Amino acid sequence: LLARGIRFTALDADAGQVETVRKFGFKVFYGDAAHLDLLHAAQVGEAKVFVLAIDDVEASLRIAQYVKENYPHVPIFARARDRAHAHRFLDLGVRNLRRETFLSALDLTQQLLQGIGYSERVAERAVKTFRTHDERRLFEDYELASDMEKLAQKAKSDAATLEQLFREDSAEEAKIAKTETAGKERVR
Repeated sequence: LLARGIRFTALDADAGQVETVRKFGFKVFYGDAAHLDLLHAAQVGEAKVFVLAIDDVEASLRIAQYVKENYPHVPIFARARDRAHAHRFLDLGVRNLRRETFLSALDLTQQLLQGIGYSERVAERAVKTFRTHDERRLFEDYELASDMEKLAQKAKSDAATLEQLFREDSAEEAKIAKTETAGKERVR
């Protein structure tokens, strides 16, 4: 945000972080954002968006609930730790979210695939295929969360679908590699 010149007001319970943000000339409040008086003082009601990116899962959910109840017109963009945390945000109506462990796992997987010999293009495509599939599943699984039997059946079906997608990708990659090899041989 700073690099784009986008002004923001920060709320942080870490005094050191508060001082760092203040050095850049931004407005920052020290304290627990789960307190309505702090949200009011920070003028959350006038914000275009509320970004929620704290490590404490329970505190993040409390804050999301307070913001939704008291400032329902302010969209929340939240960082969730994992799938379970994301589902709990969905329970509160928070739809703009990213799972931090998911994104770092995807980055690591892409590095791993390249490290064991897959091309950057193949590794990137595999990760993109999985990400698209899993992000869709996040919301579909949420709808079934109360029915464990249906959720288990869907998980098996989704695993089979993902395996098929990867088989199709592998077949397509083999065709591309064969075409590239043939083209190189003609050039010699």
